[in-house]
Amino acid sequence: MDIPHQADNDSDEIILRHYLETLQKLDGLNDQEFEQLPKKSHSFLVHHGHLYKRSKKGHPPQQAVGKLEQREGVLHVVHEFRARGQQVSYDQLHRRYQWKDMYNDMVKCVRSREECQHCSRI
Repeated sequence: MDIPHQADNDSDEIILRHYLETLQKLDGLNDQEFEQLPKKSHSFLVHHGHLYKRSKKGHPPQQAVGKLEQREGVLHVVHEFRARGQQVSYDQLHRRYQWKDMYNDMVKCVRSREECQHCSRI
């Protein structure tokens, strides 16, 4: 499955996690990018080596998923939800996970999996 923004998701996750764990500049990051990190990282936290996006009050944080293999594994969970419809599936995923273009990736996954198509006809 072709999921866009792979390099962006991987690098963003690595940069944010490194900054939050060390508060130091990662090699290859220019000064302007480094100066933006405190503001950008305010919405994230690291717990047991995993990057999470802080959620609104009363909701648990969402795990930030950048690596293609991890996103494909998370998208496989959509079928296990046995949800009816794309929006319900997305809502259940979004409660737990976060990445750029997650909704579009989820729609492509549901449309491409035979078992998902079978469940939608039942």
